[in-house]
Amino acid sequence: MTQYETIKKVRNVIKLNGGATISQIAITARIDSRAVTYALSVMGDAYIDRYDERNRPIYDCIEPPPACPKPH
Repeated sequence: MTQYETIKKVRNVIKLNGGATISQIAITARIDSRAVTYALSVMGDAYIDRYDERNRPIYDCIEPPPACPKPH
C-alpha cells in the first residue's frame, strides 16, 4: 500500500466515525498503527479534537467551509 492510499484510508475512517484514536483507525482500516501515526503526522487536515476516558487523543479532520478560497 502506498503512503497516499494509507492517508486516504485514515482520512476516511476519521470522517466516517466523527473522530477516532490511533488504535481504532488501525483496526478499522486494517493497517499497522505505526503507519497510522505517520499518516497523521503528515496530514495537514488532521488534529487532536479531544481525549477519551483513558486520555488517548481522538483525531478529527478539518472540514473547510464551502466558500473557502483555494490556496495558491
